[in-house]
Amino acid sequence: MSIITETPQNDTFSQSQSVACKIGAVAPDAVFCTFALQGNKKIPYKRSGQGVARDTDPADLYNAEDVWAMEEAPHGQYLGLVQQRPIISPSGNYLVCLDVDMKHASGPTNVAIQRMAKYVKQNKMLTEVSVSGRGRHVFLWVKAPAVKDQVLPKYKLGGGQELEVFGLPNSAGKSVLLSGKSVAGEFQEAVNLHELLMDWGIIEQHQLQEPKQNLSNERFDFTQMLSKSAPDEMAKAAQALQYISPDCDYDQWIEIGQALHSEFGEQGCSLWDTWSQGGSKYEGTKDIEVHWKSFHQGKGVGIGTLFKHAKDNGWEAPTKQTERKSAVEDFAAVISQAQASVAEDAPDPSWPELALDLTKLNPIDYLIEGFMAHSFFILAGQPGVGKTTAVLSMCMVMAGFSVEGCEIYAKKKRKSIIVTEDSDQVIRTLFAYSKHYGINNLNDWFVVIDARRSNVKDLLRLAHNIERHTFNGIKPLLVLDTANATMDIDNENDNSEVGAYIAAIKQTIFVQQKAPVCILTHTNKTISRQDSDAMARGASAFTGDATLTGVLFMDEDNQRYLKLTKTRYEPQFREIKFDSITFPEIVLTPAGDMQEIICRVAIPAMSSEQDRMAAKQSMQDNAKEQRIQDKCDEVCNHVQAIINDKGNVIMRRGPGRPVVPKELQNAYQLDWTEIFSSVKGSDAGYIRKHIGTAIFTRFAPNGPSSGWVKLA
Repeated sequence: MSIITETPQNDTFSQSQSVACKIGAVAPDAVFCTFALQGNKKIPYKRSGQGVARDTDPADLYNAEDVWAMEEAPHGQYLGLVQQRPIISPSGNYLVCLDVDMKHASGPTNVAIQRMAKYVKQNKMLTEVSVSGRGRHVFLWVKAPAVKDQVLPKYKLGGGQELEVFGLPNSAGKSVLLSGKSVAGEFQEAVNLHELLMDWGIIEQHQLQEPKQNLSNERFDFTQMLSKSAPDEMAKAAQALQYISPDCDYDQWIEIGQALHSEFGEQGCSLWDTWSQGGSKYEGTKDIEVHWKSFHQGKGVGIGTLFKHAKDNGWEAPTKQTERKSAVEDFAAVISQAQASVAEDAPDPSWPELALDLTKLNPIDYLIEGFMAHSFFILAGQPGVGKTTAVLSMCMVMAGFSVEGCEIYAKKKRKSIIVTEDSDQVIRTLFAYSKHYGINNLNDWFVVIDARRSNVKDLLRLAHNIERHTFNGIKPLLVLDTANATMDIDNENDNSEVGAYIAAIKQTIFVQQKAPVCILTHTNKTISRQDSDAMARGASAFTGDATLTGVLFMDEDNQRYLKLTKTRYEPQFREIKFDSITFPEIVLTPAGDMQEIICRVAIPAMSSEQDRMAAKQSMQDNAKEQRIQDKCDEVCNHVQAIINDKGNVIMRRGPGRPVVPKELQNAYQLDWTEIFSSVKGSDAGYIRKHIGTAIFTRFAPNGPSSGWVKLA
């Protein structure tokens, strides 16, 4: 039997109430209902019971003041914005809800929806995720349409995606269930909705779904771009483009354009334009030119990215015509050679075949038990995140040294060769281990080499260092810190250039010498240090040949974590965390002055994403509880000041609207609006219900649970 975990009713209502209060604060004439979920059905309720329609008496609904006073929903768990009739501001603007419906989407998000989402986020418009989790509500003020019925009630965008517009005179009468999920933004100045729908491409996408007449079914013959007079790389790119759909998502479409711009300059524009014409999203040459002008020559995405997308769709890069025959001719030549070899009783020219023994399995050769296997490892992280210190702590473990707090270990001891761009930093860390942890023989286990940008041939000379420092038959770990400091690469986005280095190092040192390799590289500068799924910056060749990849990242409290992202085995755990410890050291400068130097070490311990999330949630919960308590105290102090000033004070409790009793009609009527406007932050959804409890517990502990309550 499956167990369904539901959000507690009070939490669900509080989230929904927070959105309703935001709406009520800017639209005092807005009215609300409540909603109950029954399976997939959303059942609206007015005060008197089920059902809300255009002719429902507004007095049978709830106004903003009613919503603020509620501690729970009279019916169901949610509040809803009633939009059967338009809600119009004093300046004549309409309160509109744009309902993005993706429940039945059968493909990627429509490009127009993507543009809309980007605009809404940039302009900080009020949004929430729908209760299904597959849609989004956008709330906004809309200027009165200049032309009647200019904005349609619904726009169908294809692939089961659509956009509904509620709140205009011609809109479908509906009450919008307010989920309160992932709420962001606020109400902004009124907009011209028709212009926005045009800019986003909503109207155009809707028109594309309508029946078309007299349209040719012929598609542009892309092979005209493959003429023999075209440069080899241009022809190669044109051929690769045939394997990529021009209806790909927007980000990939931009990447293709940037790749062509980086490789071919202005000559690539016509190729991008021609390819784009084959898609339903094509907006004309003018749109192509606008995007093209935003690209910068020699920066950003390289042509390798285009080839990578094509390969993902089945394209195989051809060899140069001057260096190869046709595949049939090659095959015939190979077969002829093989037959001749057999006839001459020469060695078998075929590739060697493994002798399979399926009676046993080889164990995983761990460098760090249960975590890091003998591998060709690419570790990425932001500059300054602490990659060198973290890797040194793991090298300490591989050398057999364990310091207090270290929770990982290795069964085999091995040396480490550290080729680094900052040997002083490595020496400071090893010095701290030696002095403060009493480890005296680190020189026997660590080899430090200053990095220099080298060509492939020069870099492979490290194979001699590997042989020299093989101990008891165990190959040392080679650490290249960083790829940029050791590989003389002009364009790190060029897959062919990067691939030459990676393939040579892997084949020579990892495969032939069977030595583990760890290459440190950077993530994109635009990626947050907190991104636990970041990848190495530049060409995909950095990670394509890796047998193991990982990312070093930090959380909000600057705690460092290393997460394995790609493995060819199942580790016992996929994360370790590093606690940093610093030791100040005083040294003398050549001038005889004292100088303080900070030596940093990292202590590795087992971790997991679940543990990390649980610790984060616990901290957030504690902080949230403290914020709630502080705000309740602040509100109670404010209410006490009003009681001291006014003397006789009453306040309404609960969702009802009873008449004020005669004996209380001369009392000062304190309402929620006054509290929320006077105490900043007290109207937050997760705080509001606690404030109500605090007020009535402190000032009316024996008062009624509903109606007007005297505070004292």
